[in-house]
Formats: sequence, C-alpha cells, structure tokens
Amino acid sequence: MPDLWPFQPLSDCGEAWVWNTDVRTAYSAEMRDSLSEARQTVSYRYRLTAEEHAVAIGLVESQPYGDWYLPMWFEATQSGDVASTDTTLTCDTAASYEAGGYVVVWQDRSTYAVCEISTVGSGALTLAAAVGANLTAPYIAPLRTAFAPSGMEFERQFHDDVIAGVVFYIRDPVDTAASPFSSYSGLDVVTDLSLAVSPVAGSLRQVVELVDSGFGPIAAVPRRSVIDNIYGLNWEDETISAKARRRKWLCGLRGKDSTFWMPSRSREMVVTAPIGAADTTISIRPVLPDIASYIGKHISIAGTIYREITSAVVSGSNHVLTIAATGVALTDPEICFLRKYRLDTDQVEIAHSGPRARGAATLREVSA
Repeated sequence: MPDLWPFQPLSDCGEAWVWNTDVRTAYSAEMRDSLSEARQTVSYRYRLTAEEHAVAIGLVESQPYGDWYLPMWFEATQSGDVASTDTTLTCDTAASYEAGGYVVVWQDRSTYAVCEISTVGSGALTLAAAVGANLTAPYIAPLRTAFAPSGMEFERQFHDDVIAGVVFYIRDPVDTAASPFSSYSGLDVVTDLSLAVSPVAGSLRQVVELVDSGFGPIAAVPRRSVIDNIYGLNWEDETISAKARRRKWLCGLRGKDSTFWMPSRSREMVVTAPIGAADTTISIRPVLPDIASYIGKHISIAGTIYREITSAVVSGSNHVLTIAATGVALTDPEICFLRKYRLDTDQVEIAHSGPRARGAATLREVSA
C-alpha cells in the first residue's frame, strides 16, 4: 500500500488529460481510432516551512520513482469532527470516490487517516473499517495512486518560506461510464450553459491547394469537399458535481475520437407563425441562401426538441421547412442549428482556483 503524500497544496492547481487519437482524413470524410486510454496529470504547488521542505525532500529521496496516495484536493470536502470509531463519512460523493478505493481524512500533514471505501452512498461514504483516529474539522478527499517522475522543484522565498511544485502522473484507470448528457440520433447533445463557444479567427475555410505555374492564372484545387469549421470552447465549473460531470464527459469523448451534438443556444431562426403540436412544417425568415442547403441539417427547438429537416420550399418571402411534429405547441421558440463536433485536441487542461475549474479546448465540426 503506498504512503500518503501528506502536504496540502495551494488552491491554484492544474489538471491535464491526454489521449492519443489517429485521425486520417479523406476527400469527404475522416476516420478516427483511439490508441490509448486517458492519461491524467495533476500539478500541485505548495507553500512550505523550512521544516516541511526538509520533510518533503526526504520523502522524494526515499522513493524517487515510487507510488504515492495522492489526495484530489480540488474534490475535497471539509467535514465536521470525525471520531475514531466512525465507519461513515459525510461528504460530497459526487467526487471520484469508488467502492474498493481509498479516501483520506486529513487534519494536517501529520494527523490523518487513510480509509478503504466499502460503499458510496448519497452524501456519505461507508468505510470497510473504523477511521481509527479522532480528527478535528478534517478535509475528506478521494485518493489516487500517483508517481512523480520529475521530482520536486522549489524556490526559497525567505529563510523559512519555500514554494515547491510537483507534477504527479495518475496510475488509476478512468471511469468512462454513462454520459451525463441526453442523446439524439445516437450521440450526446451537449446543452451545458456553462459552456461558451466562440469562433476562432480564420476557422471557416475551404481546404484547397493553390497551383501557380508562374505563367498564368492561379488554380485552386480542393483537397477536401468539406469546409474546415473550428470553434473555441471554454467552460467554468464551481461545484464538485459540475466538475465530475465535465470530467466524465471529457473522458467519454477520448480526445478527438468521439463526436457529439451541440446547439448554438442562440436564435438563429425566427419563425413567422406559431408551431402547432401536430405541425410537420415550420415557416421561418430566410437564413440560408440556397433552399436545398437546409435538407439534412438538424435543428434544436426550444432547447430540448431535436429534429432533422427533410425538405424545404420557398413560400413568398419565407422558407418553409419540413420536420417531424414537435408534439407540443410553441408560439415563438428559440430555434438554432444542431451541429456535430469532435474535440480538435488530444490534450485538455483544467485550471483549478479555489472552488472554480476553468478549461478550454477547440472543436471541429464533422459530418460523421
């Protein structure tokens, strides 16, 4: 059983997830194969006294390539007092606790208990044995097996004040269980309002190769029949459950491998007449210049209804789109395009600062 890495870090820390996806592009499509499971790293910074610094150096030197039990401090809950005879712990169980895994009950670097989890309930953990120590207002956090191949970096601020940094590599496998989002046409629909999507400059372009002989006009030869459409993705989560939800979604995507739907959550289409529950057409103000361009596209209606446009016609100054009936009457719903994306990166970094977790990535629109 590994020893606990006993120091509590500063509230600002980093988390990174790395995958390995083989992406092969063809003229009109792409093929993707995931080549590895997720790799997680956690970067902690510590403010240590001279004594604590000496203890940390001794621990690193004692097993420079060994494993440690590492608390996931950005998932920690501060608890009330815990008695040595307690066999249950009250905490936010949305964190990455697992039956058969371990939890730390931490008061300070020399006063703590490492306990095995028997079952994970709603708001409480049942332990395999009593805590075994009386602890005052401790922190409760899930543990992961980790190692630190780069050792520890440090900078002495004053004679008794040291800032140290350690990057830990997590060994434990990642849970990629059920997605936290609803699905449509076999894929997740990401409707999380904490996501902000913005175009990246120069991201909408046709992939062409310019052929110039120097003696005549330049020829633009398309290399792909689809347009590269790339967006920036930003998010911010504040609660442990929101962080866990984001982590589960990212791990389920496996980097560039998986695709998902995402609506713009803006009013891209304005209806010119109310929509009845049994209506199979909707009339909108024109959006696309070519009426045939609507066919095969998907839309989000009122944020929860998703439909494919099967045909479109011009009616006076409006465009009339054919869809499956919505099943509910809608007077002036928000309607936007529902686009299919994948991550355009195999590495996602999350910055934790106090209760907040901020992340960013890029998205690429795909056809399949």
